[in-house]
Amino acid sequence: MSSCCCCAIPSASTSNSSLPILPSLLQAKSLSPLHRLPSRIPTTHSSPQCTAQATSTFNSRYLPKVADPFDETPHSKARSYAKLISSHCRSQRWSDVISVLASMIADGATPDRFLLPKILKACSKLRDWGTAATVHGYVITAPLEVDIVVGNSLVDMYSKCGDITSARGVFDRMPVRDVVSWTALVNAYADAGLLDVAQAMFQSMRENGVRPDLISWNALISGFARNGETGMALLLLDELRENGLQPGTNSWNGVVSGLVQKGCFDDALEIFRQMCLHEKPNAVTIASILPACSGLTALNLGQELHSYVIRNGMKMNVFLGGSLIDMYLKCGKSGFAERVFADLENRNVPVWNALIAAYADEDKMSEALDLLDLMQKDGFVPNVITYNTFIAAYARRGRKDEAFKFLFEIIQKGLKPNVVSMNALTSGFHHSGLNDEALDLFREMQLPKSFSTRCSSVLIGMLDVIIQPNAVTINSILSVCADLKLHHFGKEVHGFILRNSFESNVFVSSALVDMYAKCCDMSSATKVFHGMKDKNVVSWNVLMAGWKLFKMMEDFFGVSPTLEHFTCMVDMLGTAGLLEESLDLIRRIPFRPDACLWATLLKACRLHSNYEIGETAARALFELEPQNASNRIVLYNIFAMSGLWDSASTMRNALRDQGLKMVDICSWIEIGSAIHSFKSGDSTHPEMETILAMWNKLADGMSKGGYVPQNIVFCDQGEVDPFTCYHTEKLAVCLGIISLRANIPIRVSKNVRMCIDCHSSIKFISKIEDRDIFITDGCFYHHFKDGTCSCGDKWLRSIS
Repeated sequence: MSSCCCCAIPSASTSNSSLPILPSLLQAKSLSPLHRLPSRIPTTHSSPQCTAQATSTFNSRYLPKVADPFDETPHSKARSYAKLISSHCRSQRWSDVISVLASMIADGATPDRFLLPKILKACSKLRDWGTAATVHGYVITAPLEVDIVVGNSLVDMYSKCGDITSARGVFDRMPVRDVVSWTALVNAYADAGLLDVAQAMFQSMRENGVRPDLISWNALISGFARNGETGMALLLLDELRENGLQPGTNSWNGVVSGLVQKGCFDDALEIFRQMCLHEKPNAVTIASILPACSGLTALNLGQELHSYVIRNGMKMNVFLGGSLIDMYLKCGKSGFAERVFADLENRNVPVWNALIAAYADEDKMSEALDLLDLMQKDGFVPNVITYNTFIAAYARRGRKDEAFKFLFEIIQKGLKPNVVSMNALTSGFHHSGLNDEALDLFREMQLPKSFSTRCSSVLIGMLDVIIQPNAVTINSILSVCADLKLHHFGKEVHGFILRNSFESNVFVSSALVDMYAKCCDMSSATKVFHGMKDKNVVSWNVLMAGWKLFKMMEDFFGVSPTLEHFTCMVDMLGTAGLLEESLDLIRRIPFRPDACLWATLLKACRLHSNYEIGETAARALFELEPQNASNRIVLYNIFAMSGLWDSASTMRNALRDQGLKMVDICSWIEIGSAIHSFKSGDSTHPEMETILAMWNKLADGMSKGGYVPQNIVFCDQGEVDPFTCYHTEKLAVCLGIISLRANIPIRVSKNVRMCIDCHSSIKFISKIEDRDIFITDGCFYHHFKDGTCSCGDKWLRSIS
């Protein structure tokens, strides 16, 4: 099929040599300036701030062209403004809709229930929550909120602005709801990733006698697909058929586009192939699947899809054309992208931005600037994304004056620089070696007045908003700290991360590990690594890079590793499963290994069930700590988990023969005036049967929630010791659930530190039972609520 593409796009031999001809090609296509009224009406991104300007401009130039000068009645004015707003909606000039609305209100006219949905749609497209709230206030005072069409538009608008709480509030106040109302809310919850709530809302719709239509089903199906739940999306497609509806092209499109948005490109292509067996793809399908070709750089498939578009006479709109342009650019065929762009009859700002970015990425700034000029001559107003493209391109090349010039131009145009603008500067400066400028920007992003005085004199007093750094900013700055070995500044950034709750971001945490490792602070690198809840390939790669840097400490940086450094490295290597390397490192260190070092290795052996190296570590500990029974217990468990029951039995007998025993573990809880205590291995409590029945009930609920028992202790012949599942604090918590009213917190004390299994399971229990559970274990004070612990899992880091 790909042969058909040649009639629409240039040959591959010319694809990379045609960039300079684009301006002449565009001129040949007669890109005349648009003389339509909407292109000349001033735009706004915050209507309350520009009402006066929009009103004066509108009244002096444009209103006489659309309103009869002899008819000054409010009704006629409202009708004229309504026509103009409708025109802007059809041409998708959403900012102009808000501008005309400001003029309309200033001129004494008010929107009615037929015009309000169009205005609310413009707010949702612009994500303009402020204007939306103002319009909502008018709706309430009118009152028009009872109108089902206006109500549905409000629900949809708040949903698209990301304010689900307000969307639900409007929905709950609607006296009458139809299938559109329910679908809008289902779609809102699905967009937010709250799939359980979306599905519950869908079920509630059916229980309230509203039959879901195909659009409702599509909203739920695409929601699951967008969140990577491919299997569930396909099950819902089957359920749709069982309910007497046939999946249409839009149903399949929802799955395809959802998977593409999630980045599951291979899955999206597989679903697309299945779709082709049942339905004929339309333009939306092609526009949805082309980004998967872009992500996989699948040029051949992209060309086949382009050929399909031509053969089926599909109209080349901005969405389809934009997807094709993006695909060709991502696949390195800029000449093909240019031809598609030139053939587009109707373009929009994103399409222009895509082509400008292609020129900027290839360092063809002169051509990019020509395109910017042509874009404006064609009647389009550059947005912040357009300017950010130039800022990033110039910053990457170290041309900071030009970068600041475009930042200044954003402000001059009445737009607001965003965090992406600042990230383009910081990452670009770092890339080009302007590290001091990058660090200054990070400091001053939160100090707008000083920003202009230190970075560019032309910006004095212009940047009057605080732009908070995000995860991308932090990663860039940590890279600077790592490259320049700025340990002190890196610690300041670490403080900023903790204060602003960025530590849960795996990429930020990985960058922190990298920074500390490159600054030869292996202890901090290890602590950050162990504190990471979710580790990915990047995390492990950084860890391995830290190992290489450790080897370079003395040779290149003149820093002699201490015993603490070696212990940290054994911990890092052992956690990664490199136990032989850990043992080899211990044997080569210039110090006498202490108990802490061998215990670190033994812990890693238990983690990976390696009995051979574990026995070596344990024997060394037996000599250093002959009275410490815990080392023998750990080795016993390693033998048991490896199925070496004879060795496990021997270790248990040795423990008994030497008269060693663990500290008696005990937990207690106060119920009324009585204190109930539970000792390890003791099952004599009078309510033990009821307590164990409660635990089994909780265990079943936890199992459904994904809980897997940890820290299991084995008996002979591989059977799990059942009582290790009933650690003393668990028994005390179960008694608290049975004996205390639901509104009374459960408070338990324990004489030794909690184990990992108890900590994890009680988090589950607090969520399942909706209870506040307090546990003091002599080391930490734990407040479990809604599935989390107040210690922030610092407990886990401290034992790692």
